[in-house]
Amino acid sequence: MFTVAKHDGRLAFVDRGGYQSRNASTRWCIEEADRLHDFGDFDAVEVWTGDCEASASGYCYSHVQSFANTVPDFNFHRWAEAGVDDYEDTCAALAAAGEKPAATDRAGWIGALSHGSRKTLHDLRDPALLDVTLMEWRPAAPGATRLPASAFVSLPDLAAKYAYLVDVEGSGYSGRLKYLLHSGRPVLLADRPHLEFFYEHLRAWDHYVPVRRDLGDLHEKIRWLQAHPAEAAAIARRASSSRAPTSRARRRGAALARRARAPRRPARRAAAERALRRGGAATSSTARRTAAAP
Repeated sequence: MFTVAKHDGRLAFVDRGGYQSRNASTRWCIEEADRLHDFGDFDAVEVWTGDCEASASGYCYSHVQSFANTVPDFNFHRWAEAGVDDYEDTCAALAAAGEKPAATDRAGWIGALSHGSRKTLHDLRDPALLDVTLMEWRPAAPGATRLPASAFVSLPDLAAKYAYLVDVEGSGYSGRLKYLLHSGRPVLLADRPHLEFFYEHLRAWDHYVPVRRDLGDLHEKIRWLQAHPAEAAAIARRASSSRAPTSRARRRGAALARRARAPRRPARRAAAERALRRGGAATSSTARRTAAAP
């Protein structure tokens, strides 16, 4: 967590501790947003950098069924500990991998067992439909940033291998969706309560294939994709287009300023909240946006 304020045109951060390099990368997002949109002066507000919301009204990466007070997460800069040194470079590598036919006409996922849904996903492995690999992160060597893992597949390699990519929740929100939408592969997105700012702009069957939170329809949705290659390609194309919700313009942290730039007058706490607020509470959950297939 850290606090951020802006006085006399200068941002000031006070680091209060956090996990890995999240605080530094989230500060980078805020600095980039201010450079592009100029928030104006505001008093200190707290930004939480954990996987789950710290409070219903606090600033954090995601909220339960709400887009209010959400800020861009550290992945929009980098996740060096997991081998992602730059968001844009990784998205470009994903797009390049997705331009070629996948090695297999199956869905694929790899990740740590941080939520029960991931165990359910693992249990749904099927040689004709779905590959799932559970892995564990291990402590980094002294002086090293990159974490070793019991198994590792980079995001571009995942897109090169599989025709369809799966995203499920973790201990809170899932940080990888913003990458997968650039892969040129259709994304099977499992419903979840934690929403990041850009979810407001995602539309089921336009940008992703909706899957129930309990994954009970996952096999059915993979079969649908296999049977409808043209529709699958169109979904992937819309998600990875320049108008996609996680395109470069949004990556720069535009969510922090869109709809609510801080007024150019002496700072007040309300001004800070308007400057950082992503927008009003969501009027619908991802579940209500996962209508039946066309």
